[in-house]
Formats: sequence, structure tokens, C-alpha cells
Amino acid sequence: MRILHLGYEDPAQPGSGGGSVRTHEINRRLSDRHDITVLVAGYPGAKRRFEDGIHWEPLWPHTGKPIDRLAYFALLGAAIQHFPHDLVVEDFSAPFSTAMSPWFTRKPVIASVQWLFAKQMREKYHLPFDYIEQKGLQYYHNFITMSDWLSSMIQQQHPDAKNANITTVPNGIAPEAFSVEIRPPQHFLFVGRIDIQQKGCDLLIQITERAHRLLGDLMPPLLIVGDGSDQAVLERQVQKAGLSDIVRFYGRIEGRRKFELMAQAFAVLMPSRFETFGIVATESQACGAALIAFDVGPLKEVTGGKGAFLVPPFDLDVFAQEMVRIVTDQKDVSPVGKQAREWARKYDWDLIARQQESVYMQVAKASASRVHYASRKKIISDGEKLLNKTLERNALNQQIYESIARKVMLNQNEHVSSAQPGERERKVARKNHVGLEWILHYPNAPELQAQEWERHHSFQIALKETSDLFHKKAIPHIYIKFRKHYRYYDSNVDLLVRREQWRHAIAVLKEDGYSGHVMFKEPDKIMFSKPEKTVSVHLHPGVTWNGVRYFDEQDLWEHSRPSADYPAQEMNESYDFLINLAHNVFENYEISIGDILYFQRHLQSYSLDFARMEEVAASNGWRYGYQQSLAQVMEIIKAWEEAKQSGEILPRLLAYPYPISMSVLAGAFSERIASNLSGRRFGPALREVYAYPSFYVLKRRHELPILNQLKGN
Repeated sequence: MRILHLGYEDPAQPGSGGGSVRTHEINRRLSDRHDITVLVAGYPGAKRRFEDGIHWEPLWPHTGKPIDRLAYFALLGAAIQHFPHDLVVEDFSAPFSTAMSPWFTRKPVIASVQWLFAKQMREKYHLPFDYIEQKGLQYYHNFITMSDWLSSMIQQQHPDAKNANITTVPNGIAPEAFSVEIRPPQHFLFVGRIDIQQKGCDLLIQITERAHRLLGDLMPPLLIVGDGSDQAVLERQVQKAGLSDIVRFYGRIEGRRKFELMAQAFAVLMPSRFETFGIVATESQACGAALIAFDVGPLKEVTGGKGAFLVPPFDLDVFAQEMVRIVTDQKDVSPVGKQAREWARKYDWDLIARQQESVYMQVAKASASRVHYASRKKIISDGEKLLNKTLERNALNQQIYESIARKVMLNQNEHVSSAQPGERERKVARKNHVGLEWILHYPNAPELQAQEWERHHSFQIALKETSDLFHKKAIPHIYIKFRKHYRYYDSNVDLLVRREQWRHAIAVLKEDGYSGHVMFKEPDKIMFSKPEKTVSVHLHPGVTWNGVRYFDEQDLWEHSRPSADYPAQEMNESYDFLINLAHNVFENYEISIGDILYFQRHLQSYSLDFARMEEVAASNGWRYGYQQSLAQVMEIIKAWEEAKQSGEILPRLLAYPYPISMSVLAGAFSERIASNLSGRRFGPALREVYAYPSFYVLKRRHELPILNQLKGN
């Protein structure tokens, strides 16, 4: 079987933890029976390699900065589709937990949950990682967890827990840990990633300081074995606490030497703030060493209480007192070490690998035994440019969509001379930006026509009033996304000003009675509104989405021209088309029937410079997004033109708004992220790594659970 393991962390990477050890130990034992590829985040010196029967594939970039890990999530969708596989195993990882891998494959997926702490990442970075974790769980059915404690967390958080397949398969211990000789203790020991947020290394130094005050000259040295991004911070903390003679940094040590250091320890110290298993805890037991740790997560379950002294979480004084007790009362240590070693023998990697393989085979067999719904009905089709959502639209009354489409796209007016439009039909038409185009086909609905005309006029008035206001204050400005070549209106006007005029423009709007606010999603756009106005004004310093620039600002001004209707600038025909196309890809993730009407009439009215448009998209890092979305638009337009000739509408044309496929979006955003990284624009790259999966979930929150349920039946 071809297993694609989304491992996130490479065991060869400095600072890697127990999760990567598990990935390596299990996969090397299965590699003689399966073809295994492990995808990991990049890091300095990362290379593709074939080692222990495993293909290791680090994703790009390799900067050694947090962007490496976030880019892993952004690029994973395209990577999943690139590597052939029969089964996907996804290790949940920081900061999101889930990478949404079921979106990108029709093969069975198993979530290997070694990490489920996005809430803690939210507290650290003040970003809603936990929202992605919570929403992402619903797309997984099969889980492997490291402990029963973690299984219970999945049960509590999964929206369909009673039907979820959750199996506990613990971590293992290398056999040589049991063979080292237990010797007289010489030191305290910390083993693992030097990390403050999870591993509590800052607490470790504070605890050591307390123990040193209590023990005085009896205080054994503390050896810190490991590496990690917080080592420099910890070294400064040691110096500040005056513990340089006590605390010694040994770097990363593996294999027998690590176990010998454990066997010579008064106790292995584990001040973690949270854990999902705690492989160091079981390793210390196997070596016959005592363990002192906070009673967090599954440590009580994992250690069985054998040789483990678990203290109330984050009580530093009690932790230090346990260290003092172990040093001053040696008679308790020897029998405790023997009990711990016996308990730890249950964590055998060979047995654990067989247990995990058994889950793989069961899931693969169950998947093969049913006809996959997505394959049968092509609900998600990357081979086509359109998503066929006919089944969903049946539930919403497909006749409404066909009625609107025939009027707006085919200009057919049969049976409406005396008919009255339904409210549901009106809402669908408005949602797709064709409310006025649609209502004009109902001559017996003058009141509804008047309402739509009023919305249209309000939009036109807002354009004129805002432009007059800025013209009076000598602020050059460009209107974008407004000239649709049909009876279009919107709830806001989009206005672009030069950055040097930004503060002046804000002041002018406020003086005129507008109040503004900023969305987290788009931090460089201010949305202004007035209580008596139905149309708001969105002020932009450039054409951006998710707070990231998609066009060169000077280039936009150079390709704008005076408007014939307002004292403003507007984009030339090609740039107008290109901005609206990008808006569909990077903001909406879909194309409305109103957008199709705009693109169709724009293409009929003007001779566009397609070479220039592709050049602009390429120079700003979204050539692929441009090519794919343009191809989808052209295909839909062609299909509607054929429908106009024949009078027959293909079912897929009624599945509007037309979603842009997940694979195209993943490729488009990956290209953008890679472009920003290559230009060393790490802030924008980080923003898009977060923005795409987050806002896609928000956009599709009502549809994706349906799609996922259909795929599973």
C-alpha cells in the first residue's frame, strides 16, 4: 500500500520532538511491507532522502523561521495531489492542528492526533487557530490517538463523535532503554525540545532556583539535553537567576547515551504546560529513573503512577520540594525505579507498529468496500473547471435557479406577463448581483422594480457624492470593481487613494460624518458608513485581499484614466477585467452569475490585452490563479452561449455561484506564498498562510459539512 504520511516534523530537524520519533519508528518498521512517503516542513539543511526504507520530502522554504512551518500547511494541498497514495496519515500539528487534508484527496485519511492545543497557540499569537482546529475536526472520521485521555478530547470536540472511528495506539520506547544499568544518581535531567510555550522550560529554571535555595550545596547539577528555538532565551534566564554553575546545556543527545544519562539521574524533570503523551516520561521509566512532572494531560494514564511523582499543575514550590525529597531520601528511589521499568515494558515499538498497521488496513479495507460518493457523482472534480452542485441545488429548489438564469442569461420572458416573483427567487437573484436585471422581467411587479431601482440609484449617488467630496479636497482617487456593464449595484463602493493621501482621505470622510472600522481579515481597508446611508465606502491604499497586495500601486495609477461620469479615475478595460477576476479567486473563492454576465459583456465590448494581464498577474505572483480562473470563466461563458443557441441549459450551469475548486485555490495561494517568500516578504507570506484555510472555512462553513457527509456515504 502507498502511504502518504503528513509528518510535519522531521526527526532530523534540530528541535524536533517525540512526534517525529514516533513517525520514524513506526514507518521504518512498516517500510518493508508498504511504500511510505513522509512530507515534513522545511528547515535549514533539509534534503530529500531515502532513509530506513522511508522517502522523506521536506516542503519549501528552508529558512529556519516560523514561515517554514506555516508554509507547510499552505503547500500541503498541492503536495497531497502530487504524490500518489492509497492512504493519507496526517499528524495533527501546531498551530492549527488540522491541515484539512480530506479536502485534497478522495483516498481514506487517518488523523494521527499527537497535538490538539490550538487554543494555547491562540493565546501565544492572538490568532484564532483554535477556530480552525474546531471546524477542521468534522472533516475526519478515522483517528489514532496516543492516549485514552486524548481520545476523550476528540470525543468531546468532534461534532459526530458517536460515528467517529477512534483508536488509541500509544508511543513506544527503544529496547536499549531497558538495558542500561541503573547507577547511583548524579544529576537532575531535562530531556526534550527547549521550548517555553509547551515544555515549560522557563518554569524549569524557576523551579531549579527554588530547589537550589532549599538544598544549598547539596543541589545536584541540572543537565539540559536537547535543542530548540528558545535556547538563547533560556540561557539568559539561567544567567539572570545566577544558576550558571548549576545548569549545563548538553545539546541534543540520542540513543544509548541519552538513556545512560537518564539512568544516572535523581529524577527526570518534566515541567510541561501541556502534553499529549510525554514520551520522555515513559523513557525515564524504562531507564529506572524517577520522574517529576506536573499532572497535566495523560501523564497519569501513561506512567501508571509507577516512579512518577505528579504534582499539582504549575505549583513550582511543590515541584521543587519533590526534587529536595528525592535528593535527601534516597531509600525510596531504588524500588520505585524497578516498578517504573516494569510498567514501561508495555510500550514496545514492534507491537505498536503492528497495532497502527492494523488500523491502516481496516480503514483502507472499509474505504475500498464502498463506492466513493465523490467519485460517483463528481461532487468535487479537479479534472473539470466547474463544481457540479446539482444535488445541493435540488434541495434549494433548482427551478428557482433555472428561472433566474433563463431571464438574466438567456433573456427569456415566458410565463411572466402576469406572474409575481417569489421572495426566495428574489434573494437568490440579489445574492448573485442580478437583482435589477432579473426583476425587470416582471412587468406586473412595479413596487419590487422600484425597490431594486432605488438600490441601484443609491449606489450611483454614493459614487458621485464620494467622488465630488474627494475632488473638492483635491484627493486623487480611483474607483475599482464598479463598472459592470449591466444594471449593477452593491452595498459599498471601493475607493483607492495614494498612500501619501491616506490620512487626509480618512479625515475628509470623518469630517463628512462617516465612521470607520477595520476587519481583522482586511487590516489595510477601512469601511466607512453613515447612519442614513445604505451604501458604505471602503477606502483602500491599493488592491489587496487578506491584507496582502496583489497589484503594484504605481502600475494601477499608470493604467487608470479619467472617468466620464465622475471626477475620479477608473481602470482601463484590461485592468478592470483583471481586478474583478482576481477578486473572484482571492476574495470570493467563487464566481456569481452576475460576474459571468459582467465578464461576458466586457469581452464583447472591448478588445482586451490578455498578454499584459498575464504579465501583471505573473509579476505579482498569481499567474496560475489568473490562468485557471480565466479558463473557468471562458468555459462558463461558452457554455451559456451554447445554451442560448439551443435553449437547453446544462445542469452544471445552474450550480451557481460557481465555486473555484479547492485544488485551484490551493495552487493559486501556494504560488502567491512562494512568490512572497522568494521576495523575502515574510509578513505577507505568513498572512496568506493563515488567511486561505481560515477564510475558506468561514466561506464554506455551511457547505463543507454537507460535501463531507456526501463523500463519506
